[in-house]
Amino acid sequence: MTTDGVRIFERNSMKGLVLDERIAIRFKKLDEEGLSRGHYTQQVEEFRSQRELDGIDAAHHLELGYVLNRDETEISEVRIVCPSGRGTAWWSRIDATGIQPMVFDLFPTPVPSGDGGAVVKPKDKGVVVPLRGKNDEG
Repeated sequence: MTTDGVRIFERNSMKGLVLDERIAIRFKKLDEEGLSRGHYTQQVEEFRSQRELDGIDAAHHLELGYVLNRDETEISEVRIVCPSGRGTAWWSRIDATGIQPMVFDLFPTPVPSGDGGAVVKPKDKGVVVPLRGKNDEG
């Protein structure tokens, strides 16, 4: 079924919408981190990893989902999520005013783990030893 650039897809038990043959959206319940849960099949892995799937034919795969409150009695949030394998590339909250912009740090500063990793210290005598190649004299 196609209506003005929107069509329904059904591939095995996965269903959703394709918009302008560019964006595929499936509808899911999400956890607090915005991750969909359920049976992690090969098909789900391929969808979440942004791989091409027969019958879906869209460049981008998104999940539109809801997050329940702690007691699981009400919907606390609606989100649009860009899955990336078992993780999330980005997500944004949707409310009555529309999609709320979210800012993500693409290059987060690593946090020291405190696990006793490598420590770099200068040599005691401060002697610099030059590196020489095969063809260098000396």
